[in-house]
Amino acid sequence: MDVIIINNINDFFEALHNRIKKHIYTHPWWRGQADQNWDLVTSLYRNNFQENEISLTQGFRNNARPRYENPPNRDDYCSWLFLMQHYGLPTRLLDWTYSPLIAIFFTVQSMEYEKCDGALWALKPNMLNQMQNGQGRLLHSGSSEIQKLFYEAFFRNKIDPDKRHLAVSADQFDLRHYVQQSNFTIHGSDMPLNKVDGADNFLEKYIIPSRSKKEFRINLNTLGITDDYIFPDLEHLAKSLASTKWHNT
Repeated sequence: MDVIIINNINDFFEALHNRIKKHIYTHPWWRGQADQNWDLVTSLYRNNFQENEISLTQGFRNNARPRYENPPNRDDYCSWLFLMQHYGLPTRLLDWTYSPLIAIFFTVQSMEYEKCDGALWALKPNMLNQMQNGQGRLLHSGSSEIQKLFYEAFFRNKIDPDKRHLAVSADQFDLRHYVQQSNFTIHGSDMPLNKVDGADNFLEKYIIPSRSKKEFRINLNTLGITDDYIFPDLEHLAKSLASTKWHNT
């Protein structure tokens, strides 16, 4: 797999321009990871929660209604899993975004991994689905081809589990989904997406060196990609205001 180093925001825009010229008819999804050594594995498998998946999903669904103003219908497994992912439950979903700038934010924002080179991944969702499903089209939450993967997050299938990895377009029913321009891949096994057969056909990788992370954060802040924009709630608004350096006039 070809890897491109991007040392600053100008490098990134140049790489993006070159990519657009090369893939003029494709619109990739993007994902940022603070450590470039991490595989593309969902939180469910990364944290070894797969044996407890049913307890997690059923427990969340059973207890979420008093805490969430407009919960999905009980049997809308896709929407429930999207909601669980956005609120931190370990799931078989992996977050992607239409916006490369939002992906860069997640690459560089964690101070815990400040000394690690970060990774910016670009995914061709149609190509992934072509290789995993035999049809090169983007799936949505109502697509029949994807229902089994979502259903098995709530009801275990030990006899014939669906082990595919597929790209699915999310319904924008939550404000975070909308702001973060979210889409997802859903994973039927713990095989890292970057190690699936033929991954070079649907994945590209960009490295942001650790020394460049601070500069990228400054650039993103100038472009309006801030913590309180990515997470549009009162908690992050308050933190943003409290951290602002006010000047008396």
